[in-house]
Amino acid sequence: MDDQAPTRTPVPECVRTRADQVLTHLTTRRARDALVRAAVTEAGYEVAETVTA
Repeated sequence: MDDQAPTRTPVPECVRTRADQVLTHLTTRRARDALVRAAVTEAGYEVAETVTA
């Protein structure tokens, strides 16, 4: 039996670059969505304070 792991084919640079672009886009989108959620929550608190005042 052969105990060696199979050799891995190198990933082409264009595939790695595209994967990096997608990951960056998703990370940026998540961060932006978190900011929007925070702003909406804050606005909701301000409206609630105004209504109850």
